[in-house]
Amino acid sequence: MMSITWTEYEVPLKELKDYDRNPRRIKKDQYAHLVRSLKEDGYHQRLIVNKDYTIIGGHQRKKALKEAGFKPSDKITVLMPDRLLEEEEFKRINVRDNLPYGEFDFDMLSADHEIETLLDWGFPEDWLPEQEEDKPSLEDETEEDAKKTTCPACGHEF
Repeated sequence: MMSITWTEYEVPLKELKDYDRNPRRIKKDQYAHLVRSLKEDGYHQRLIVNKDYTIIGGHQRKKALKEAGFKPSDKITVLMPDRLLEEEEFKRINVRDNLPYGEFDFDMLSADHEIETLLDWGFPEDWLPEQEEDKPSLEDETEEDAKKTTCPACGHEF
């Protein structure tokens, strides 16, 4: 497998082409947070594009940039490979670019930020840890549930 070297280039927004098979979608409220982020924080998460200017990662950012006030003639910095990617490489990177590697340290987050602030910034509510009041109480547990045992190795209930 040949390694890929990525280089920054300045490209006008109007030159960037959407990948018609991009599987990534965004909800309206998440999109609104993205637009707000671009307005408040500026453009700092680079789009990645193939040598032919087809977007590999950053389709939603490109769309949000326009709504945030960027003009089609405005140049933005993108990352581009040193060669035209093969179809499988393109597809692999398109998916991997959106995978959430890692996780948040919620003890640290909650010590530094209020939950409402995180949500206001666009933090997905379903990423928050389950709160004690959200967990079913033992009173809610049925007699049948109480008899169940979970295997610690595989998680199978019996």
